[in-house]
Amino acid sequence: MRIFLIVLGFVLGCKTSSFGQSLMFKLCQTETDKEICQQKQLILFQSKVKADIFSSLGYSLTDSLFLEFVVNEQGEVSFGKTFALVSDEALSMARPAIRRMARQLKANENYAFFLNLSIDERFEKFTSIYKLKNAPVVRGAENFNSKAQLACFNYVLRGDEKWRSQVDDDFNVRCYLEKGKVVAVECEQISLNKSLVEKVSRSVNNGMAAEVSSEAWANLAPFYLEFKSSIKGDSTKRWEGSMRRLAHFKTLSQKKFYLEELYDFKDKFSRADPNKWNNFFLKHLNEAGYGEAREVSIWGKVYPMDSIRAYSYTEVEKEETDDVLNFSMVERVPVFAGCDSTLKNEELRACFQRGLLVYVSKSFVFPEQERMTGTGGKMYIGFVIGVKGEVENIEIVKGVNRSLDFESIRVVSELTRCSPALQRAKPCRMSFILPINAKIQGSAPKKKKKRRR
Repeated sequence: MRIFLIVLGFVLGCKTSSFGQSLMFKLCQTETDKEICQQKQLILFQSKVKADIFSSLGYSLTDSLFLEFVVNEQGEVSFGKTFALVSDEALSMARPAIRRMARQLKANENYAFFLNLSIDERFEKFTSIYKLKNAPVVRGAENFNSKAQLACFNYVLRGDEKWRSQVDDDFNVRCYLEKGKVVAVECEQISLNKSLVEKVSRSVNNGMAAEVSSEAWANLAPFYLEFKSSIKGDSTKRWEGSMRRLAHFKTLSQKKFYLEELYDFKDKFSRADPNKWNNFFLKHLNEAGYGEAREVSIWGKVYPMDSIRAYSYTEVEKEETDDVLNFSMVERVPVFAGCDSTLKNEELRACFQRGLLVYVSKSFVFPEQERMTGTGGKMYIGFVIGVKGEVENIEIVKGVNRSLDFESIRVVSELTRCSPALQRAKPCRMSFILPINAKIQGSAPKKKKKRRR
């Protein structure tokens, strides 16, 4: 779990605010030790604002806020510059919270208020949705196996996800769920779209309210689900989007976020030419002031600068450290039922894909309603083949409608176990995205009528 640890002056391009000072409380003006009084009151003020934000949102989240404001003699507040690292919604909730308590502050002063929001440590104990046992059975999945029922439960929680088309960016948002609602949200990778967190939490809550009864949550362990995405388009668009993100985080005075984005940037592009992208990484570290540093800390891990400077890619690095490897990356793909295990990897790859397509064409049963209306389309189903060759983590990447998507989930869930993928001769988990083009046999596209001249 990545928690933001922020210090004063963390977010703005400038090192400190030129606008004002920390909060000054009326109560402390007559105290003997004003400094201790100020510290105590500031902690109480921050706690109350934080509690009001979380109460208004309906969930806690990780974020960092900055607000400049003035309080007049009547206790009225006028805001100046404001900033949110993650959520503009959290920022909008902070304003009324500050107004409610403004009379505690000394009037006619220019204030600069920093607030770090974090989620409780108890959420670290929540399990992934993919490890849930006895997930609620949603409508349309009553006769499916347990893997498919879990995938369909995951499907309805995610709602229609129409918001994805409005957010073309890299992000990883984790929602923590308990007793039928979202109770916390954190960004493992921050999006530049500051309405994203609210859109995700609303989508999940709507999915739960529409599909899952309150009784179904009684015996369900608290869990989390993740929403991940990457910048879409060709290599040029992805490059431009990544550079835009890098430039944004570089403007923040707190280097932590820029270093994390720089590391993710290098990791994203380095597979084509590791040595080139390590030099890119080193160049930007030098520009960020780490040229003479002995080490740099990124994502809680310390990297000696000498090891970065002396880096040279070798074939030994083909052993991946990622939890799940892509189908195109593994040294040896799984051996699908009916494929010859003595084949070379490229031949096995082709056999795996061919075998999947044959299996789907034989197993897919068109839902009756879609058969009658002629509804069809192309779906993309993501799944993982585990170290024992079993199917895991089934998810609709892009769907058509509920009935067709559920049938695709059922088909994938019933795949027979195969031998697992291998990396450096060891079993590894491998991800795969399966396209299913569902259409009624014999149906042909309608011909366009020719216009008379």
